[in-house]
Amino acid sequence: MVALAVFGPKGLAEAAKGLGSAVRAFAPTLREVTSISNDLKSTLEDELGLDDIKKEFNEVQSNITGVMSPTPSGSATRTTNTKTEMER
Repeated sequence: MVALAVFGPKGLAEAAKGLGSAVRAFAPTLREVTSISNDLKSTLEDELGLDDIKKEFNEVQSNITGVMSPTPSGSATRTTNTKTEMER
């Protein structure tokens, strides 16, 4: 509504047409930048060994999840084999 009030009916149509032309003109450039970005990301992941780090992180996360068990109320509590202060 604001755009219609600012540009008017003819101006809004021309603005939309111009925006569409600009997006079409930049689309190949955006695809190229995306491709280069993905290549760079892949190279950095390979060089830094991020796959190994991700695997270790997932293992630690699943170990933590295995230690935590849900209670009937839905909240998680830590399960241990140690006595509580009251039991000692």
